Amino acid sequence: MRVRSRYDRARFPLLACDGHDVPRLGHGQKWRCDGGRIAPAQRFHRLPRHRGTEVGSLSYRPLGGAYETAGQIDEALAQLDDALRIVETTGERWFEAEIYRQKGRLLLRQGHTDDAEELYRTALGIAREQEAKLWELRAAMGLAQLRRDQGRPAKARDLLAPVCGWFTEGFDTPDLKDAKALLDELA
Repeated sequence: MRVRSRYDRARFPLLACDGHDVPRLGHGQKWRCDGGRIAPAQRFHRLPRHRGTEVGSLSYRPLGGAYETAGQIDEALAQLDDALRIVETTGERWFEAEIYRQKGRLLLRQGHTDDAEELYRTALGIAREQEAKLWELRAAMGLAQLRRDQGRPAKARDLLAPVCGWFTEGFDTPDLKDAKALLDELA
């Protein structure tokens, strides 16, 4: 997709890269701005205010993911920190567990195991409190993978098995396929 018109720039303010190819949100396309770096998009790293309020925390996920794909982990973490500030400011908490999980995953990539574990636990607690089963599954998977990597497969299995057992359908979804594969590995 190319950002060509004022209409496109209004629809994709974060992604306007002065004519470079940019992704459409949610369509899994790669970000390509300035030789693989997201530098032109950094100019737009703060989401615009809409009628006096911040755009929701969900809007930060695609840009954070783009930074991660480009190997710019610190920038991705900054996006997730901004999303958490919006959660605190607006009270929009439905995506909060997923933000903590993603932040934990990024910190783990940087070698911050203890911080990652704490964030996975936070995400798991929030998801359970909200009864958000998909977010709970993802957080449990992250924590179970960490425990497996730490040589604690029994603890990983004990954490993940009950969460997977809750589901009665959707077994062909990527999340449940990955969870089942991890459980099989831990058996």
